[in-house]
Amino acid sequence: MTERFGELGVLALAAVGWIVVAIVLLIVPVSPGAQAVFYTAGFVAIASTAALVLELFQVRTGLPTRPRAISLIGTGMRLAFAVEFGLWLQSLRVLSAGYLVLLVVGFVVLEFLFHQLAVGRDARSI
Repeated sequence: MTERFGELGVLALAAVGWIVVAIVLLIVPVSPGAQAVFYTAGFVAIASTAALVLELFQVRTGLPTRPRAISLIGTGMRLAFAVEFGLWLQSLRVLSAGYLVLLVVGFVVLEFLFHQLAVGRDARSI
């Protein structure tokens, strides 16, 4: 039962994040404060949505043990950071294909390293 509370919390974070992003885009006038709210709400929305999508993906793979959305929020946060960094570069008009490739490769390498650390930690606990 407590596992479902974590999933509901991540789902609520995603819903609130996307609602705030929509409000900032559609209603709030452009200002530095609105931009900060947009980036913060976007970070929360992307991270939470990515965690939920990763959990659903792992359910489909049929693994006997699957991580919950709350434990996948770290991966979502790393993805959200990469996406928002790309958005920031685009707002400065300096995002190019080379920088985009570097962002994607950096994200993949970080995920590989975190996965290797997690596997090593699990092997030592046995």
